[in-house]
Amino acid sequence: QLLMSALTRGVRIAVRALGTPTHMGVRAMSSPASGLPQPKRIYKTTGVAALPDGQFAVTLDGRRTKTPQGKLVAIPSEALAWAVASEWDAQKTVIQRGSMHITSLVNSAIDQPPSVVEATRADKLLEYLRTDTVCCRTAEPDDFVAMQRAEWDPIVAWWTKKYGAPLVCSDDLFIPPHAPEAFEAARRYLGSFSAWQMPGVALAIESLRSFVLATALIDGKLDGPAVVHLSRLESDFQTQRFGEVEWAHTFDRAATTTRACAAAFFVRALPSTAGRVPA
Repeated sequence: QLLMSALTRGVRIAVRALGTPTHMGVRAMSSPASGLPQPKRIYKTTGVAALPDGQFAVTLDGRRTKTPQGKLVAIPSEALAWAVASEWDAQKTVIQRGSMHITSLVNSAIDQPPSVVEATRADKLLEYLRTDTVCCRTAEPDDFVAMQRAEWDPIVAWWTKKYGAPLVCSDDLFIPPHAPEAFEAARRYLGSFSAWQMPGVALAIESLRSFVLATALIDGKLDGPAVVHLSRLESDFQTQRFGEVEWAHTFDRAATTTRACAAAFFVRALPSTAGRVPA
C-alpha cells in the first residue's frame, strides 16, 4: 500500500501535459510516440523590458511573451519578471512547461477573471483549513502520536496566537469543526492579498494540503523544506520504518518543495495593491 501510494504520487507529478504554445520563440512539434505537441526552443535570448505603465514585459529574442489566452504578459514586479525570464532561459531543447511554476502563476493571474478569484477561490481554499493536515491527527502508533505533537503543535500554536483564533486538532474519524472565528480569520487573511497574488496563495495551500502551513511559509515563519517536512510527516514516518521507494519519495518531496517555494516567492515579490481583492 505504501509502495502504490508513493508511485501514484510520483507518477501524478511526473506526467506533464504539453499544450500548444502561443509564445514567440516556441514551435510545436509532434511527438512520434504520443502524437502530442512537443514545444521546441527556437529562441536564443530572454530578457525583461520596462513598460510605459510601470509594469514589466518578458521577451524572447526581443519580442514579448503571451499567455495561453494570447494576452501580452505585463507583470507589476521587476523581480518577478526576471524570475519568469530565468525560467524561459533555463529551458533547453524542449520546453518543459511543468517546470515553469512562476510562469504558470503569472499566466493564471493575467488570464483568470478577477470575479472568479473573488467568488470561488476563497471558499475552495478555506476547505483546506477544515481538514488541515496539521489538525487531522491519528491515534496510533504511540511514537507517531508523539511525533505529531512535537512537530505540529508548535505551528498550530503559532497560527492561533498570530491570527487570534483557536484551531481544533483531533484524531476522531469525524473531525470536529473549527470555531467560526478561525474561518473568519482565514478569510481575512485571504482578503489581504491582491488578485495577482491569489494564484500563488492557492498553489501554496494546495501543494502543502494545509492552510496553516501555507500561511507559515508565505509569512516567513518557516522555509520551504520545513513546511514540506511537516506536510509529509506521516509519509516520512512510514519511510523511516519501512524504507524509501528508490525514486518516488525523493521526487515527490522535491516537486512539492519546488512548487511551494515558487508560490511563496510569487506572492512576496508582488505588491499587495496590484488588482486588490476586497476582504
